[in-house]
Amino acid sequence: MLYPWKVTIFLVISLLSLHKVYPAPPSAESLKKVHTILAKHPLVDTHNDLPWNLRTTLFNDIQKFDFNSDLKNDKNWMKSTPEEKHTDIPRLKIGGVGVQFWAAYVKSSSQYKDYVEQTLEQIDVAKRLIQKNRKYLQYATSVDEIKKSMKRNKIASLIGIEGGHSIQSSLGILRMFYELGVRYMTLTHNCNTPWADTWNDSTTNAYTPVNNGLSPFGIKIVHEMNRLGMIVDISHTSHDTQVQALQNTKAPLIFSHSGVYAKCSKGRNTEDDVLGLLVL
Repeated sequence: MLYPWKVTIFLVISLLSLHKVYPAPPSAESLKKVHTILAKHPLVDTHNDLPWNLRTTLFNDIQKFDFNSDLKNDKNWMKSTPEEKHTDIPRLKIGGVGVQFWAAYVKSSSQYKDYVEQTLEQIDVAKRLIQKNRKYLQYATSVDEIKKSMKRNKIASLIGIEGGHSIQSSLGILRMFYELGVRYMTLTHNCNTPWADTWNDSTTNAYTPVNNGLSPFGIKIVHEMNRLGMIVDISHTSHDTQVQALQNTKAPLIFSHSGVYAKCSKGRNTEDDVLGLLVL
């Protein structure tokens, strides 16, 4: 289990603005300070969509995929959606990443279809990627395993599910995903589930709540995640879902990849009243 927390490393929240920013290049002195800090306190990246890139570009066939290379120069890899591909082992090392959550994401359009099957395939490709690159990555499911990875100078690699539609409204499927190594779940992606509202439903391209936040079953899912030790992630969710998740959770939760609404007024970013509820 990832709970109880004895370290604050996973309470890092990705609250950067979700818009393009092009800052001036950092000075050599600034970079030196950053690398000194990261050497003692490795970065935790709570959301990486590389498994989805593997699905859409390579159909999850990673036999010839050289992750320990400069993929920016791989024409076959970069031929589609290059703006979404920012990861390879050299860049993870340069960035001082010590803990990486790989996202097992499937499209919201798969809801009520084959979304469980697709999610299993994404968990599988993440695990195969980690195993193939075990010289640099180490599969982890607990704080102790993360610490061991860091001592071995490897990147602790965990798995999160992006979107509650993946569990088919089933506590049993949720528990089985936990057994398969999933350590966080984003309650929604860009679609409402029968038990939680998203910020903007892709089927209507508008905020169309069906539960006004979490349904009673949605609260039960939050409590079951708490019991298991699976982190509740409230990125992509509606304001009401965020507030109700924070009011009902019995353990720390995260925004794995969200921005601050006051800095960037996009609908899926986090408003100040919600940030106030995060104060420990």
